[in-house]
Amino acid sequence: MDPMLVGTFSVFIAFPVSVLLHEVGHAVFGRLAGYTVTSLGIGFGRPWLVIPLRGVRVYLTTTGPVQGGLTFAFLPRLLPARLPQMTYIAGGMLVNAALAGLFLAWWKFLNGNAAFCLAFAAVNGGLTLLSLVPLPVYVGSLPIRTDGAHMLEVLTTGTQSYPAPMTIQGLPALRRFLLAVGDTRFLRAYLVSAASDCAALGDAERAWSLLDEEEGMPEPRPPHIPAVASLLRAQIAPMLTPPFDAEPFLEQAATYYRATGQVKGLDYIEFLRADLRISRVEAAGTALDELAGRATFKDHPALGTALLAERLKAACLASDGPAVTRWLRAFESDRRRRPLPTLDLAVYGTVAPFYARQGDLDAADAAYLRLLGAIRELALAWQNPEERARFLQMQATTLDATRDYLESRGRGDEFARFLSSTGENATVVMAEERDRKLRRSARRGMLTNIAVAACLFAPMLVVGVSVPRVLLALGALLAAFTAAGFVYLLIDQTLGRLIPPLKRAGGAVLLILAASPWLIGPAVSATTLFMSWP
Repeated sequence: MDPMLVGTFSVFIAFPVSVLLHEVGHAVFGRLAGYTVTSLGIGFGRPWLVIPLRGVRVYLTTTGPVQGGLTFAFLPRLLPARLPQMTYIAGGMLVNAALAGLFLAWWKFLNGNAAFCLAFAAVNGGLTLLSLVPLPVYVGSLPIRTDGAHMLEVLTTGTQSYPAPMTIQGLPALRRFLLAVGDTRFLRAYLVSAASDCAALGDAERAWSLLDEEEGMPEPRPPHIPAVASLLRAQIAPMLTPPFDAEPFLEQAATYYRATGQVKGLDYIEFLRADLRISRVEAAGTALDELAGRATFKDHPALGTALLAERLKAACLASDGPAVTRWLRAFESDRRRRPLPTLDLAVYGTVAPFYARQGDLDAADAAYLRLLGAIRELALAWQNPEERARFLQMQATTLDATRDYLESRGRGDEFARFLSSTGENATVVMAEERDRKLRRSARRGMLTNIAVAACLFAPMLVVGVSVPRVLLALGALLAAFTAAGFVYLLIDQTLGRLIPPLKRAGGAVLLILAASPWLIGPAVSATTLFMSWP
């Protein structure tokens, strides 16, 4: 049979099979790491086949592998460690990498059909490399991230999370899909997550209604969900009109965490109690100092940053200027590594008026601009104009105070720029900002590639020292992709002026070109060594 025909047919078969096995890898490694896996499959369209298999709903959809695959799973405990999260995330890539190696071995040592084996090896190797690139992607209308992006986030922050607007606006599509698949367990977990993000944005009524929706769903209800929902109700209760007492909800959650021996859950309850004391204008500095020494807050960087935010609020409440300056410096050091606009919204919304009252106008200027930046970033994250308008309406009081302050300081133009960027052209502004961030990362990557390639070629070109072929191959890849990046920049500067959408996509292209040598190089080197194996 014609090898070209066999190879082409094999690729069409290999892609959906490999995507499905990628998701199976997430499921298997996730279960080994303690995850509850609820469903997995290919695509995000209307499911035409759903098979319950050992508690997991395996589905196929009308869109097929064009949209990739998804695995729905959650860890049934609060504040998980990094290792189980990394194990679950890496599971799909590990399976694809193993399959690529197996098909190469089948061809090399067992005389397998070359076209068939190399097609499967190439597809699985390609999926492994693509999964490593840390980029945001879409599965249908659902915004997600690649496995590489999730791994990078877990390494830097200790947890996986999405921007609050992304979680909330993804809910309608995900609700329809999960109900069609019959996966009510993950839908419950997602509703609770969306309620948490609504609370972080100050939308207490919406958060409470999402928790009511989750509680009203038919059984089964995962055992940890009632405790997490109670924690959220405790946070939301004082924000409602009229406010509710939060303590009964905290005690419900504490009963579960005591019964299951989850120390982290009990520590988090103490953290919420301190936060509630601050919201009631009560001193909580001593309790926060005691919590800072606990392992729960040391082992979870994102939670440690949240604790810094609470200490800042407590210092503002106590009118302790030196403490405010100290904790603000520590918070800003943390936020450079782990930026979170919802936390910025809470922190600078407290710090800016404090500095203004104290008469430290330079510090107040900086804090108000940071506050405006946090609101702007969150507003631009909404793709739906109605949702964006709702969010800005909830921030109306804060925005009015910020405008009045900036105008009193002769900086009204800063507020005018904010209004222009969050108005009708917000979607374009958001795309341009995302592109600028990607371009900055790409430029740093390309400069790194140039430096490494120079170091690899310099010994041979300058002093005539021989360099291993594997390293020369890596240097050649670095040089080639960097050159391709510069060529693309030239095209981008010319055609991009005529075709704005092309220019706004340039950052992603440049980042892929900058990262590709580090993804392809090890694979090429390993394949070369494998091919030369006796």
